[in-house]
Amino acid sequence: MIAGKWDKADLLFTDLLEYKAVEDHMKGIRRWRNSDFALRIARFISKGNKSRGFSDPEQYMTQRGKDLDQLIKSIALNGVVPNVERPMPGKEIDDISVNIGRYGGILFNNRGHHRVAIAKVLGIIIPVAVIAWHKEYVDQYGFVFPGCECCDCQIKSCQQDT
Repeated sequence: MIAGKWDKADLLFTDLLEYKAVEDHMKGIRRWRNSDFALRIARFISKGNKSRGFSDPEQYMTQRGKDLDQLIKSIALNGVVPNVERPMPGKEIDDISVNIGRYGGILFNNRGHHRVAIAKVLGIIIPVAVIAWHKEYVDQYGFVFPGCECCDCQIKSCQQDT
């Protein structure tokens, strides 16, 4: 439970480069490898850096594109499966996470960009872990997951982590 102004975010999830890359790819507008997001990472790698274990930008673009297509198919068939149902070593804290703002707004918390984007484009319900609750919300409603009518990312279910 955290007080303060941290829940006054100006950036919507749908404005993130990761979301736009996935949305455009899934809708056939632009291949993922040609997205601003993928090209930004490829430029970073080409300057001698590593990203997700890749040191070659072309290998990154090719493999991550395949991985994304596989993830899209998996989520379309099975939904987003929380880690508690598919334990993997080293991935214990890799569930999609959100914060609950003072008015019950659900704020994306930087875990699972691609999974949330895919689910949003597909319009499916996903499980999430709540990382932080705003003190004013908890004081009024307790640790009760809010409805999602006002939420940009349209997450509709929750695994509460209080």
